[in-house]
Amino acid sequence: MPQRADPSVAAIVAARHGDPFAFLGMHEAAVNQALGGLCVRAFLPDAAAMAVVDGASGAVVATGKRVH
Repeated sequence: MPQRADPSVAAIVAARHGDPFAFLGMHEAAVNQALGGLCVRAFLPDAAAMAVVDGASGAVVATGKRVH
């Protein structure tokens, strides 16, 4: 099943989001059990990959999924 388009993503891409840091970054959300209920969003238009790295250990704790 295709993922539903998020209007916040379109607004970020078009540079018309009123508060991009309310959407981007790390936020509590029940969508990601691997991160213990955290969601990390980033706008990285030229990136080939994205990972979330534990600052203390340097271990990769999650990898990103492109949605746009």
